Amino acid sequence: MSAFLSAGRSVTFVLQKEQKDSYDTWFPTFLAALDVEERKLLDFMNSQRTDTVHREGTKTQSDVEMMPLTRYESEYRPNNISWMTAGTDGPPGIPPAQMGVLVHYFEIEGKKEKVIDTSERYLALLEKMARSFVTAR
Repeated sequence: MSAFLSAGRSVTFVLQKEQKDSYDTWFPTFLAALDVEERKLLDFMNSQRTDTVHREGTKTQSDVEMMPLTRYESEYRPNNISWMTAGTDGPPGIPPAQMGVLVHYFEIEGKKEKVIDTSERYLALLEKMARSFVTAR
């Protein structure tokens, strides 16, 4: 998580370092064009980066989420050889075998959001930022 947050923050640092005049002209307009949720996400992830680099780490919560073994395999082991699902189907009417998976959450404005989902939204925002800068030059 620390590496991801640091790399994300480096996007703006590198743009500003490499092309300062263009960046300084472009960034305020880009920032103003973001919707409220995008600006909040940018601020939140920047604060998480500050926490992980300069303080005690990201502020996350963890819960155990029960899921069928077949779902675990498709979500967490999509590129690996199937090893769990053999024999997981029981008699009719018996629910599939389950396992507990540790899931990490951020608390954002009083709501829990999976770290992976927040990170995907942040990555999309960083991609939008890079495309915008390239287009604006």
